[in-house]
Amino acid sequence: MKIIETDDVEEIRPLYAVWMSQANGDEFGIDIDAVELERDFQSVVNCDNGAVFLAYDDSGNTVGVYSQMIVKSGFSRQMMAVGTHWFALPSSQSAGIRLVAMAETRALRHGCSHVVISASRFSSDVHDKVCRYCERIGAKPFETFFIKEI
Repeated sequence: MKIIETDDVEEIRPLYAVWMSQANGDEFGIDIDAVELERDFQSVVNCDNGAVFLAYDDSGNTVGVYSQMIVKSGFSRQMMAVGTHWFALPSSQSAGIRLVAMAETRALRHGCSHVVISASRFSSDVHDKVCRYCERIGAKPFETFFIKEI
C-alpha cells in the first residue's frame, strides 16, 4: 500500500460510489452530491494549510482518502490539525489507519500540538469502530455534535 499527499482531487473519484452508498444522508435529511464533495476536497487542496492524502493498493487502485486542515486553536495559541474527511473502502480499512498516521506526521511537521479525528455517523455505519480505534491510539472524546433538520 502507498500513501501520498496529492492536489489531484480527481484521483478520489473511484471512491465516491462506495462512499456515497455507505453515507447515512437519508437518516439526517442531507442530500449527498459528488460534485459538491469534490469541490470541498478542492477547497482543502487550494488552501495553504490544507492537505489531501490518498491510499493506493498494490495494484494502484485508490482505496482511501483523508483530508486535513491546520488551524489555530480557538482557545489557545496551539495549532491543531483537523481531519475534514476520512474514508477507506471496506476491503481496505488498514488504509484508513495508515492515512491517519500520515496525517499525524504532517501535523507534527507543521508544529501542531493536536490532531482532531472525526468519527461521523453520517459518513458510514463504522462510527463505533472508528471510536474504538481512536481510543486505542490515545485520542480522547472531545466534542459531541448533534444535527437537527429544520
